[in-house]
Amino acid sequence: MENLYCLEFNVNKASQIYNKDNISIFAVLRQRHYIKNILIIATTHLLFNLNRGDIKIAQTLQTLNALDRIKEKYRK
Repeated sequence: MENLYCLEFNVNKASQIYNKDNISIFAVLRQRHYIKNILIIATTHLLFNLNRGDIKIAQTLQTLNALDRIKEKYRK
C-alpha cells in the first residue's frame, strides 16, 4: 500500500543501538476529492529500558527523520 510506511530499527545485528526489535508505522490519509490536504499518523514502539536513553533518542530521531521524508514526498 502506497500510503503506509514501516520503519524497523533492527537493521544492524552488530550495533547496540540498531539491533532492537522496535518499529515505527506511518499512515498517510487524504480526502478522496481534495488531494492537497493530507494527514500523517505515526505510531512507534521505542525501546523500554530505563538505562538506555541513548537508544530511545536515536530511535526518536530516526522516526522524526522518516516523518520528514514522508512529508516532503507528499508536498510535491
